[in-house]
Amino acid sequence: MNTKVDYIVVGQGLAGTLVCWMLEERGRKFVVFDQGHAGSSSNIAAGIINPVTGRRYVKSWMYDELLPTALACYSNMEMRLNVTLLRQRNILRYLPDFKSENDWLSKSAKPGYHTYILSRAETEETSQLDLGGMWGEVTNSYQLDIGTLISSYRRHLREKSLLREQVFDSELLLKCRDTQTIYGLSFERIVFCEGHLVSNNRLFASDFLNPSKGEVLILRIP
Repeated sequence: MNTKVDYIVVGQGLAGTLVCWMLEERGRKFVVFDQGHAGSSSNIAAGIINPVTGRRYVKSWMYDELLPTALACYSNMEMRLNVTLLRQRNILRYLPDFKSENDWLSKSAKPGYHTYILSRAETEETSQLDLGGMWGEVTNSYQLDIGTLISSYRRHLREKSLLREQVFDSELLLKCRDTQTIYGLSFERIVFCEGHLVSNNRLFASDFLNPSKGEVLILRIP
């Protein structure tokens, strides 16, 4: 007999983990497919929650509205999973020239920015870096330990027999369009949280996603 679920979730990176968490909070039945790729974007991401980004120092979209919801969600996950996930961390911004300094100072004076920007960062770390220029500081920023979040929630899914550690072959859906059954699961909806792998999914247009690449450099200095 087929197992009945409300949702099949494909991929258990950051997006897939949060989707599953919300479904679980709402009492929905689901199963997750994820083969556990160690080099996935979520596993190696720095997890920076930054209110002011880019070269133009623009406030992140809907940051004021979304931050309280994010903090409440991650705090709840910390308590339920018995792990530490979120840390408040200020961000130092190096301002190498007069234009950068002027842009930074003008932003710090704008309405809605004063709680997120310190015009000058005077810390022991910056005073020892003789680079010229000036340092600014971003406040009310955070770092999420995404690797711990994913691994701890993965254990939770295993304990509840909600995880299938295998590749989900979306081609099978093209062969059984008239049914709502796949892999022995009778489902209502499928949510794809595959990251860049969705570009190989024939259910979506080939130009659906424009992959990008980021890099993180981690320094440990005594």
